Amino acid sequence: DALEQSRRDELTARHQWFARLALSYGKPESDPDRRAFAAEATRAMSTILILFFVLLVAGIAGFALFIVAAIGIGTGRIRSAFSTPSRGTGLQPVSSAFPTSSSPPLSASNAFLESFVLFLLSFLVASGVALVVQTLTGIDITIALFCIVPVLALWPLSRGLSWDQLRAGLGWHTGRGFFTELGCGVVGYLAGVPIIVLGLVISMLIVALTGSDASHPIVNEVSSGGVLAIILLFFMTAVWAPLVEEAFFRGALYSHLRRRWAVIPAALLVGLIFAIIHPQGFAGVPVLAALGFNFCLLREWRGSLIAPMFAHAMHNGVATVALVMFLA
Repeated sequence: DALEQSRRDELTARHQWFARLALSYGKPESDPDRRAFAAEATRAMSTILILFFVLLVAGIAGFALFIVAAIGIGTGRIRSAFSTPSRGTGLQPVSSAFPTSSSPPLSASNAFLESFVLFLLSFLVASGVALVVQTLTGIDITIALFCIVPVLALWPLSRGLSWDQLRAGLGWHTGRGFFTELGCGVVGYLAGVPIIVLGLVISMLIVALTGSDASHPIVNEVSSGGVLAIILLFFMTAVWAPLVEEAFFRGALYSHLRRRWAVIPAALLVGLIFAIIHPQGFAGVPVLAALGFNFCLLREWRGSLIAPMFAHAMHNGVATVALVMFLA
């Protein structure tokens, strides 16, 4: 009570919830300020308990499904539906669920890799342009520019691939049925939980040993943004990222690498690159690489991108909702 209002504001700006806790010390439960931050604490704790329960159930189911998947792969009951390379430059599907047309010309042999490289370059350019525009005008056009980037997925068409070959290479088809692929996305994600947990443990060890920060910058946006900012954030994490990142990482890049490498090395490299481009720093690389690796295995298993896209959307959506409930 001895602090001036300006000093109280400074304290609150710096320490936020904890400052409000200190400033309300000794006040009755009926005090409006105390009730407000107490409600936030209750909501945060409820979110933690719900998330813990969800993760516990997912973990138990995941380890069980991981064992089932390992047995299924070992016995041959689980097979790849991914389009594998032919002796030419075309794509030959393992199953007949989505046949491709004839092989593309030799000039198109690196078309999917070129598409991925253009995606990375355009992403960097769009980020730079958006930063300059926001600095000069105060207008944030980041999302508008990012929505243009997916057009580059069509680049292989300009290199001689047919529409059917593009769809086969990127996994833009419904596989064994849209809803079947959605279900496989959930099951496949859960089966990959042990891999993700291993990556998470390694990331936590790096944080503990180095003191580095592996949090995502969106944490600040959630804690300081309004309703519109949260809506846009959810769109970017649970809609844009699953659709676009899967098209280029598990679509274009993985398709290119699988024409040359076996499943594991191709999936490991895609997962590593996927992790490195994220802003969480080197401490976040193991868990993000494990996540990207799991998405690659989903693409390999199903052939279609629907399963990894839905798994990606489910992961980001749950994480974003939990973050909003905890911080907003």
